[in-house]
Amino acid sequence: MATDSAILPVGTYVTAEIAGVTMDNLMKVPREALRGQNQLMIVDADSKLRIRDISVLYTDKTYAYISAGVVEGERVILTAIESPINGMRVRTTDAGSAQ
Repeated sequence: MATDSAILPVGTYVTAEIAGVTMDNLMKVPREALRGQNQLMIVDADSKLRIRDISVLYTDKTYAYISAGVVEGERVILTAIESPINGMRVRTTDAGSAQ
């Protein structure tokens, strides 16, 4: 509980420093891309779906921040797939997709 000496008058400004940790090599994906708490669906070089376990460091209302399990340049599936099967062929809308 605050004491009288800790109460500041309305309109008072304070200066504060907040210590934090800087993280490198995180990947940010839309939160809807997650399957459960720790999986993503990836499209491999052969246009096949791969369900991958990942390490989610943090999620907010919009994004999941991934620290391991996927690397930059890999294609993450953002579309909901009703019954995904590891290894199934998928069609993508990017220029490198197989038809």
